[in-house]
Amino acid sequence: MALLDKLREFIFIHCIKTGGTWLTYSLGGSIYHSQHSPASIVKALMIETNKEAYWNKYYKFSIVRDPYQVMISLYYYLKSHPNHSSYYLVKDEVDFSAFIERYQTQAHRIVEATGYYFYDTQWSKLSENNQLLVNQVFHFEKMGEVKQML
Repeated sequence: MALLDKLREFIFIHCIKTGGTWLTYSLGGSIYHSQHSPASIVKALMIETNKEAYWNKYYKFSIVRDPYQVMISLYYYLKSHPNHSSYYLVKDEVDFSAFIERYQTQAHRIVEATGYYFYDTQWSKLSENNQLLVNQVFHFEKMGEVKQML
């Protein structure tokens, strides 16, 4: 998901399971792109829709989280959302270790089924050609810094 705020002149690139949904609603602004797409795709869409000036001028940021914590969060999220297309990874009362095994062996299916890039590293979501596309990366554990900055 990408949030575009023209008043405060920022673009927020949302990595999954990093508190981004909460942050998006608490900051306001308008959702520019509803998928959890990499920054490179958001940038390309902005160029394609004649919003390149926003991309070039606005402050861009994201939030990252410890990968293990991301997986724990994803596990409990899926367990509580039986209608989610990736629920099959946690059905049948599967424990966390079994979930990780299923996840590793079926990561490509997640992308095909949902369009989400669950298996990408957070770095790959925020970079292109090994260059960071955002101005700043915050840590999930220091979420308060984001609101203070904006």
